[in-house]
Amino acid sequence: MASRSFSDLYREAEKNLDFWVAGSVVDFTENVSRLMKLRGVNRTELARRLGTSQAYVTKLLCGEANFTLTTLVKVSLALESELKLHLTPKNSVTRRFDVPGASIAKARARVAMRNPAANEVRGRAKRVKRRAG
Repeated sequence: MASRSFSDLYREAEKNLDFWVAGSVVDFTENVSRLMKLRGVNRTELARRLGTSQAYVTKLLCGEANFTLTTLVKVSLALESELKLHLTPKNSVTRRFDVPGASIAKARARVAMRNPAANEVRGRAKRVKRRAG
């Protein structure tokens, strides 16, 4: 029996729905764990906020719960957060960051400060606009 490379096995796994579901479950449970730590919430407290048992929270964090949209929203609200879903083309790179309490304009300004090329384009556009005006 010929051995297959990791790349071949990975490409084969990508064809299976379970692969994509598991990835989303891992993303969600990692975010829940991160927010629990950030908010100082342990499993017992999260269970209390959800009105459920600590065993259920453990099951949830292990990715073994029934992850309905209702469940995702309840957990998000229990952690004083919002659930935001994001669809993206396959094989694209997504860079997301949260800007708590900031307006969209402030968030865009922060992104612009991190992107010198975008700032240069904006600067040229302003100069052209002033000359034309």
